[in-house]
Amino acid sequence: MFEPGPYSIVDRFGTLMYKGAVFALVGFATGLVGTAISNGLIMMRKKMDPSFETPNKPPPTLLNAFTWAAHMGSAAISDTKV
Repeated sequence: MFEPGPYSIVDRFGTLMYKGAVFALVGFATGLVGTAISNGLIMMRKKMDPSFETPNKPPPTLLNAFTWAAHMGSAAISDTKV
């Protein structure tokens, strides 16, 4: 990001936002898939063993995915050494 060259502040800020958006998108997608798999496995276990009780309720899929998106997006921005 801080490579010498003809890069303006707008170019550098745009790169920072672009990388943050890319990482947020990856975080959202993986959070969505991971939570869906986890919830699916819990439901499968409940079908196989009706006496099974989860110690806590499964997290909402979309909320968890958005949380991962926020985490990954902010981590990408802080890793760029602003």
